[in-house]
Amino acid sequence: MADAYEISELEREITVRVLQRLSEDPGLIQHDERMKALIAKIHRGGKKGERLAARDERRDADRTVQAHTAIVRRDLDRLPLAPAGGTTAIIGSRRQAIYCYTCKQPFTDVHFFYHLLCPTCAAFQIPGVMGLPTASSEMFVASEMIRPAVAR
Repeated sequence: MADAYEISELEREITVRVLQRLSEDPGLIQHDERMKALIAKIHRGGKKGERLAARDERRDADRTVQAHTAIVRRDLDRLPLAPAGGTTAIIGSRRQAIYCYTCKQPFTDVHFFYHLLCPTCAAFQIPGVMGLPTASSEMFVASEMIRPAVAR
């Protein structure tokens, strides 16, 4: 049984000829609101489909880059990779910029460990994660030595 929405070759050819004539002389449908609405609906649907396809393609490319970060690999029960270029190693670039979780600045370069931080903020955070001393941890230790312990 034929699909109710299937268009025969003859109907398709007639439609193409009518649309071709309308594109050459839009005044033919100047007062036909239904015809204008249908043409606009087809146009919007086509544009929306193109936008969604481009968005999905960008999103897939960004997720591929993001999947190579050590923190995502750890969350997926994979062993994290040691950074090849030190604590500032960049593993790829996103196609669309996102905003850093810490400083709120847009960035496209993806750090080897943190995929939600810009490379600058990630480089500041990574020493503490890797067990290296950081400026903030040294200040904390120094302030604890000066401040007396409080019983709780």
